[in-house]
Amino acid sequence: MKTIDQLSKLEKQLLLFLECAAVDHGGIYQTERTNAEDREMMDLWRDQGFIEHGRVASEYLTPTRRVWVRLSQEAENLAAICRHERAGRMWINKGWVTTHEKRLCGSPENV
Repeated sequence: MKTIDQLSKLEKQLLLFLECAAVDHGGIYQTERTNAEDREMMDLWRDQGFIEHGRVASEYLTPTRRVWVRLSQEAENLAAICRHERAGRMWINKGWVTTHEKRLCGSPENV
């Protein structure tokens, strides 16, 4: 079983990409958005049972539906942690303030 600390930054990025494909696109992802290193990692993860991935059956192929991915429960759990961590980083680095933050600070310069 993997832990979040065992994943490199690139592995976390790939896992989030695959999680998005699984959740938002029914498992379909665009191969153009992966590189050789990503596909090598996906093959390793497949061999470890961390994910499944493959080609869509020929009669269901379309220009945007050629390959699929499915995450194991372990991969889904780690993706949820990655997504939570990323949301925290994105919030810290947001380029705007909430109405509540503005009211607490008094002026935009204090935010």
